[in-house]
Amino acid sequence: MGTAFTLESIKFYKMKSQWFVRLVFLLALALNLGFSLFPIGDNDFSALMLYVDKISQNMMNYAMNPQALAALPAPLSQGNIVFIVSYLILQLINLVLMLVYAGGYSAERVGKLAGEGVKRMLISLPKVLLLLLLLVIPALFSSFLFWIPLIVLVCALCFAPLFYSEHGMGFLAGLKESWRRTKGRKLYIFVSFALLGILFDLASLLIPDNPTIAQWIMPFFDVLLILMRGRLLGLLYVFFYRQVGGLETGAYTGVNAKELFDEVLKPGPGEAWRTEKTTPNDPFHNAR
Repeated sequence: MGTAFTLESIKFYKMKSQWFVRLVFLLALALNLGFSLFPIGDNDFSALMLYVDKISQNMMNYAMNPQALAALPAPLSQGNIVFIVSYLILQLINLVLMLVYAGGYSAERVGKLAGEGVKRMLISLPKVLLLLLLLVIPALFSSFLFWIPLIVLVCALCFAPLFYSEHGMGFLAGLKESWRRTKGRKLYIFVSFALLGILFDLASLLIPDNPTIAQWIMPFFDVLLILMRGRLLGLLYVFFYRQVGGLETGAYTGVNAKELFDEVLKPGPGEAWRTEKTTPNDPFHNAR
Protein backbone atom coordinates (compact mmCIF):
# COMPACT_ATOMS: atom_id res chain seq x y z
CA MET A 1 0.00 0.00 0.00
CA GLY A 2 2.95 2.28 0.64
CA THR A 3 3.70 2.80 -3.05
CA ALA A 4 0.13 2.42 -4.36
CA PHE A 5 -0.71 6.13 -4.14
CA THR A 6 2.62 7.20 -5.63
CA LEU A 7 2.18 4.87 -8.60
CA GLU A 8 -1.45 5.95 -9.06
CA SER A 9 -0.39 9.61 -9.08
CA ILE A 10 1.59 8.97 -12.27
CA LYS A 11 -1.77 8.51 -14.04
CA PHE A 12 -2.48 12.24 -13.94
CA TYR A 13 -4.26 11.95 -17.31
CA LYS A 14 -6.88 9.62 -15.80
CA MET A 15 -9.83 11.97 -15.30
CA LYS A 16 -13.28 12.22 -16.85
CA SER A 17 -12.67 15.84 -17.80
CA GLN A 18 -9.90 15.36 -20.33
CA TRP A 19 -9.98 18.98 -21.43
CA PHE A 20 -9.33 20.03 -17.87
CA VAL A 21 -6.12 17.97 -17.74
CA ARG A 22 -5.02 19.24 -21.14
CA LEU A 23 -5.70 22.85 -20.23
CA VAL A 24 -3.69 22.66 -16.99
CA PHE A 25 -0.89 20.82 -18.78
CA LEU A 26 -0.64 23.29 -21.64
CA LEU A 27 -0.86 26.33 -19.38
CA ALA A 28 1.87 25.01 -17.07
CA LEU A 29 4.04 24.00 -20.02
CA ALA A 30 3.71 27.39 -21.69
CA LEU A 31 4.71 29.21 -18.50
CA ASN A 32 7.61 26.95 -17.54
CA LEU A 33 8.99 26.55 -21.06
CA GLY A 34 8.70 30.28 -21.68
CA PHE A 35 10.61 31.05 -18.48
CA SER A 36 13.27 28.48 -19.35
CA LEU A 37 13.84 29.85 -22.86
CA PHE A 38 13.32 33.54 -22.06
CA PRO A 39 14.24 34.09 -18.38
CA ILE A 40 13.29 37.42 -16.84
CA GLY A 41 16.30 39.18 -15.38
CA ASP A 42 19.86 37.88 -15.09
CA ASN A 43 20.33 34.18 -14.28
CA ASP A 44 24.13 34.45 -14.12
CA PHE A 45 25.05 34.03 -10.45
CA SER A 46 28.81 33.69 -10.93
CA ALA A 47 29.38 36.87 -8.85
CA LEU A 48 27.51 35.30 -5.95
CA MET A 49 29.56 32.11 -6.24
CA LEU A 50 32.78 34.14 -6.23
CA TYR A 51 31.56 36.12 -3.22
CA VAL A 52 30.78 32.96 -1.22
CA ASP A 53 34.10 31.40 -2.24
CA LYS A 54 36.09 34.42 -1.05
CA ILE A 55 34.31 34.50 2.30
CA SER A 56 34.73 30.76 2.89
CA GLN A 57 38.47 30.98 2.18
CA ASN A 58 39.07 34.02 4.40
CA MET A 59 36.29 33.76 6.95
CA MET A 60 38.45 34.69 9.97
CA ASN A 61 39.94 37.72 8.22
CA TYR A 62 36.54 39.09 7.22
CA ALA A 63 35.16 38.39 10.73
CA MET A 64 37.96 40.49 12.24
CA ASN A 65 37.70 43.18 9.55
CA PRO A 66 34.06 43.91 8.60
CA GLN A 67 35.16 46.85 6.45
CA ALA A 68 36.97 44.48 4.10
CA LEU A 69 33.77 42.46 3.76
CA ALA A 70 31.80 45.60 2.93
CA ALA A 71 34.36 46.50 0.28
CA LEU A 72 33.67 43.33 -1.72
CA PRO A 73 31.59 43.73 -4.91
CA ALA A 74 27.84 43.21 -4.48
CA PRO A 75 27.08 39.47 -4.86
CA LEU A 76 23.71 40.08 -6.51
CA SER A 77 22.94 42.45 -9.33
CA GLN A 78 19.57 44.07 -9.88
CA GLY A 79 19.02 41.62 -12.73
CA ASN A 80 19.69 38.70 -10.35
CA ILE A 81 17.06 40.00 -7.94
CA VAL A 82 14.54 40.37 -10.77
CA PHE A 83 15.26 36.79 -11.85
CA ILE A 84 14.77 35.46 -8.30
CA VAL A 85 11.48 37.31 -7.87
CA SER A 86 10.16 36.14 -11.26
CA TYR A 87 11.23 32.56 -10.47
CA LEU A 88 9.38 32.64 -7.13
CA ILE A 89 6.26 33.97 -8.87
CA LEU A 90 6.48 31.09 -11.37
CA GLN A 91 6.75 28.56 -8.53
CA LEU A 92 3.72 30.14 -6.87
CA ILE A 93 1.74 29.76 -10.09
CA ASN A 94 2.90 26.13 -10.33
CA LEU A 95 1.66 25.54 -6.78
CA VAL A 96 -1.72 27.05 -7.67
CA LEU A 97 -1.97 24.79 -10.73
CA MET A 98 -1.14 21.80 -8.55
CA LEU A 99 -3.92 22.73 -6.11
CA VAL A 100 -6.32 23.38 -8.99
CA TYR A 101 -5.71 19.86 -10.27
CA ALA A 102 -6.21 18.43 -6.77
CA GLY A 103 -9.49 20.36 -6.45
CA GLY A 104 -10.73 19.12 -9.82
CA TYR A 105 -9.79 15.53 -9.03
CA SER A 106 -11.46 15.58 -5.61
CA ALA A 107 -14.63 17.06 -7.12
CA GLU A 108 -14.87 14.25 -9.64
CA ARG A 109 -14.54 11.67 -6.88
CA VAL A 110 -17.85 12.83 -5.40
CA GLY A 111 -19.61 12.87 -8.76
CA LYS A 112 -19.20 16.59 -9.33
CA LEU A 113 -17.64 18.33 -12.29
CA ALA A 114 -13.96 19.19 -12.27
CA GLY A 115 -14.86 22.78 -13.08
CA GLU A 116 -16.75 23.07 -9.79
CA GLY A 117 -13.69 21.99 -7.84
CA VAL A 118 -11.49 24.39 -9.82
CA LYS A 119 -13.86 27.30 -9.16
CA ARG A 120 -13.98 26.59 -5.44
CA MET A 121 -10.19 26.25 -5.24
CA LEU A 122 -9.67 29.58 -7.01
CA ILE A 123 -12.14 31.26 -4.64
CA SER A 124 -10.18 29.92 -1.65
CA LEU A 125 -6.81 31.19 -2.94
CA PRO A 126 -6.62 34.15 -0.49
CA LYS A 127 -6.62 31.67 2.40
CA VAL A 128 -4.00 29.54 0.63
CA LEU A 129 -1.75 32.57 0.14
CA LEU A 130 -2.16 33.46 3.81
CA LEU A 131 -1.15 29.89 4.67
CA LEU A 132 2.01 30.26 2.56
CA LEU A 133 2.88 33.48 4.37
CA LEU A 134 2.35 31.68 7.66
CA LEU A 135 4.93 29.07 6.61
CA VAL A 136 7.64 31.65 5.83
CA ILE A 137 8.82 32.01 9.44
CA PRO A 138 9.03 28.23 10.08
CA ALA A 139 10.90 27.93 6.77
CA LEU A 140 13.55 30.41 7.94
CA PHE A 141 14.11 28.58 11.22
CA SER A 142 13.95 25.14 9.58
CA SER A 143 17.00 25.93 7.46
CA PHE A 144 19.08 25.41 10.61
CA LEU A 145 17.39 22.09 11.43
CA PHE A 146 17.66 20.27 8.08
CA TRP A 147 14.16 21.57 7.13
CA ILE A 148 12.52 19.00 9.41
CA PRO A 149 10.05 21.39 11.15
CA LEU A 150 8.91 22.78 7.78
CA ILE A 151 8.41 19.29 6.35
CA VAL A 152 6.28 18.30 9.35
CA LEU A 153 4.17 21.45 9.05
CA VAL A 154 3.64 21.05 5.30
CA CYS A 155 2.57 17.42 5.73
CA ALA A 156 0.24 18.40 8.58
CA LEU A 157 -1.42 21.31 6.76
CA CYS A 158 -1.41 19.98 3.17
CA PHE A 159 -5.16 19.23 3.21
CA ALA A 160 -6.11 22.73 4.37
CA PRO A 161 -6.61 24.14 0.83
CA LEU A 162 -9.10 21.37 0.08
CA PHE A 163 -10.98 21.97 3.33
CA TYR A 164 -11.13 25.66 2.41
CA SER A 165 -12.47 24.94 -1.07
CA GLU A 166 -14.81 22.01 -0.42
CA HIS A 167 -16.10 22.94 3.02
CA GLY A 168 -15.83 26.72 2.95
CA MET A 169 -14.00 26.57 6.28
CA GLY A 170 -12.41 29.59 7.88
CA PHE A 171 -8.65 29.94 7.88
CA LEU A 172 -7.99 28.52 11.36
CA ALA A 173 -10.72 25.89 11.10
CA GLY A 174 -9.14 24.49 7.92
CA LEU A 175 -5.74 24.32 9.60
CA LYS A 176 -7.16 22.48 12.60
CA GLU A 177 -9.09 20.01 10.46
CA SER A 178 -6.06 19.28 8.29
CA TRP A 179 -3.91 18.79 11.39
CA ARG A 180 -6.50 16.38 12.82
CA ARG A 181 -6.86 14.37 9.61
CA THR A 182 -3.10 13.98 9.21
CA LYS A 183 -2.45 12.99 12.82
CA GLY A 184 -0.32 9.85 12.79
CA ARG A 185 -0.18 9.98 8.97
CA LYS A 186 2.42 12.68 8.33
CA LEU A 187 5.21 10.16 7.69
CA TYR A 188 3.03 8.29 5.19
CA ILE A 189 2.28 11.54 3.35
CA PHE A 190 5.95 12.53 3.34
CA VAL A 191 7.10 9.13 2.06
CA SER A 192 4.47 9.19 -0.72
CA PHE A 193 5.70 12.55 -2.01
CA ALA A 194 9.36 11.57 -1.47
CA LEU A 195 8.90 8.43 -3.57
CA LEU A 196 7.37 10.53 -6.33
CA GLY A 197 10.36 12.86 -6.15
CA ILE A 198 12.76 9.92 -6.39
CA LEU A 199 10.95 8.57 -9.46
CA PHE A 200 11.15 12.05 -11.00
CA ASP A 201 14.88 12.29 -10.28
CA LEU A 202 15.48 8.88 -11.84
CA ALA A 203 13.53 9.90 -14.93
CA SER A 204 15.54 13.14 -15.11
CA LEU A 205 18.71 11.09 -15.52
CA LEU A 206 17.50 10.26 -19.03
CA ILE A 207 17.92 13.90 -20.07
CA PRO A 208 21.18 14.36 -22.04
CA ASP A 209 23.89 16.38 -20.34
CA ASN A 210 23.47 19.25 -22.75
CA PRO A 211 22.34 22.70 -21.52
CA THR A 212 20.39 23.48 -24.69
CA ILE A 213 18.52 20.18 -24.70
CA ALA A 214 17.87 20.38 -20.95
CA GLN A 215 16.49 23.89 -21.41
CA TRP A 216 13.77 22.45 -23.63
CA ILE A 217 13.09 19.14 -21.86
CA MET A 218 13.28 20.02 -18.15
CA PRO A 219 10.16 22.26 -18.25
CA PHE A 220 8.22 19.30 -19.66
CA PHE A 221 9.37 17.12 -16.73
CA ASP A 222 8.55 19.92 -14.28
CA VAL A 223 4.98 20.12 -15.61
CA LEU A 224 4.53 16.37 -15.28
CA LEU A 225 5.66 16.63 -11.66
CA ILE A 226 3.17 19.44 -11.00
CA LEU A 227 0.26 17.32 -12.25
CA MET A 228 1.48 14.19 -10.44
CA ARG A 229 1.80 16.07 -7.16
CA GLY A 230 -1.67 17.51 -7.63
CA ARG A 231 -3.11 14.05 -8.21
CA LEU A 232 -1.19 12.60 -5.25
CA LEU A 233 -2.52 15.34 -2.96
CA GLY A 234 -6.05 14.65 -4.17
CA LEU A 235 -5.61 10.88 -3.73
CA LEU A 236 -4.33 11.24 -0.17
CA TYR A 237 -7.06 13.72 0.75
CA VAL A 238 -9.78 11.50 -0.66
CA PHE A 239 -8.35 8.47 1.12
CA PHE A 240 -7.69 9.93 4.56
CA TYR A 241 -10.78 12.15 4.69
CA ARG A 242 -13.47 10.41 2.65
CA GLN A 243 -12.45 6.74 2.72
CA VAL A 244 -10.70 6.30 6.06
CA GLY A 245 -13.21 8.71 7.60
CA GLY A 246 -15.98 6.66 6.02
CA LEU A 247 -14.50 3.45 7.41
CA GLU A 248 -14.56 4.98 10.88
CA THR A 249 -18.25 5.89 10.57
CA GLY A 250 -19.32 2.86 8.54
CA ALA A 251 -20.18 5.00 5.49
CA TYR A 252 -17.42 3.49 3.36
CA THR A 253 -16.74 -0.24 2.94
CA GLY A 254 -14.55 -0.40 -0.20
CA VAL A 255 -11.43 -2.54 0.05
CA ASN A 256 -10.09 -3.30 -3.42
CA ALA A 257 -7.94 -1.15 -5.69
CA LYS A 258 -10.74 -0.25 -8.11
CA GLU A 259 -12.91 1.04 -5.29
CA LEU A 260 -9.93 2.78 -3.72
CA PHE A 261 -9.09 4.88 -6.78
CA ASP A 262 -12.18 4.87 -9.00
CA GLU A 263 -15.30 4.65 -6.87
CA VAL A 264 -17.55 7.71 -6.85
CA LEU A 265 -18.01 8.68 -3.20
CA LYS A 266 -20.61 10.72 -1.34
CA PRO A 267 -19.87 14.22 -0.04
CA GLY A 268 -19.21 14.22 3.68
CA PRO A 269 -21.17 16.09 6.36
CA GLY A 270 -20.77 19.85 6.22
CA GLU A 271 -19.33 20.00 2.70
CA ALA A 272 -20.21 23.18 0.82
CA TRP A 273 -21.55 21.37 -2.24
CA ARG A 274 -23.46 18.65 -0.39
CA THR A 275 -26.78 20.25 -1.41
CA GLU A 276 -25.70 21.26 -4.92
CA LYS A 277 -26.80 19.53 -8.12
CA THR A 278 -24.37 18.69 -10.89
CA THR A 279 -25.06 20.68 -14.05
CA PRO A 280 -23.73 20.00 -17.56
CA ASN A 281 -22.60 23.63 -18.00
CA ASP A 282 -18.94 22.80 -17.46
CA PRO A 283 -16.45 23.30 -20.32
CA PHE A 284 -14.27 20.53 -18.84
CA HIS A 285 -16.95 17.87 -18.57
CA ASN A 286 -16.51 14.90 -20.89
CA ALA A 287 -14.90 17.08 -23.55
CA ARG A 288 -13.16 15.23 -26.32
